[in-house]
Amino acid sequence: MNQIKKILITVKTYPNPSTKHKETVCVAGVLLEDPPSWIRIYPVPFRNLPHEKKFKKYQIIEAQIKRNTQDFRPESYKINADSINILGELGLEDRWEKRKEILLKLLDSSMCEIQREQEKSGKSLGMFKPASVDDLTFEPTRKEWNQGEKNILSQSYLFHDNNEILGKIPYKFKFHYHCLDSHCRGHNQTIIDWEIAQLYRNLRNKSDEKTLIKKMKEKYLEEICGSSKDTYFIVGNQYEGPKAFLILGIFWPPIETQTSLF
Repeated sequence: MNQIKKILITVKTYPNPSTKHKETVCVAGVLLEDPPSWIRIYPVPFRNLPHEKKFKKYQIIEAQIKRNTQDFRPESYKINADSINILGELGLEDRWEKRKEILLKLLDSSMCEIQREQEKSGKSLGMFKPASVDDLTFEPTRKEWNQGEKNILSQSYLFHDNNEILGKIPYKFKFHYHCLDSHCRGHNQTIIDWEIAQLYRNLRNKSDEKTLIKKMKEKYLEEICGSSKDTYFIVGNQYEGPKAFLILGIFWPPIETQTSLF
């Protein structure tokens, strides 16, 4: 049964070819109810949406949604793409305060705790603050889509104005980090956020591969996960492997500095 709900968008993953849906994006956000809760929206044919329905991170949308009964994960919903209405955006005028007011209500203590909750209740989305971000590595994958994937992607453009074939990212980007659990042995997780893939694409034509990797590490390790940011990872598990979590996106407000009165 469709329900009209308001959702704060917090994550968009990089698109993937899909035999069933041609090309899809997984979106995660916060269902703006009392209390707020995580929501996963899949599939979303994002690049084929009309311009006025292409929402951004930290925008609030209103849309018809219904539980995805084919997905056992409790946060998973389907969306009626035609019903999407963008209501507004939580910008940076207040130094992330409105974003923090919503997202920090959903904070988990650690990645290890999220994994334990997944086993107990099926929890499949969460956010936590890492204790240390140790490295970002680049694991090579195929440089091009295979023929089957190319056929799928080419079909998805037959009836749409968007004619740019989805670019293949030839790496898996992986964060190596420790969470705040006292028994944490470290985590190695792939990040599938659209933004890191787009950064790679933006740098690819301007830098050689060695320089590109250096610049991406600087952006993520020294800025986004650096000492001046209050960094959190937003994670979600996989339908095929519910114990395996991916980093879906990063929430990185600035650290508030206290000014001395004396």
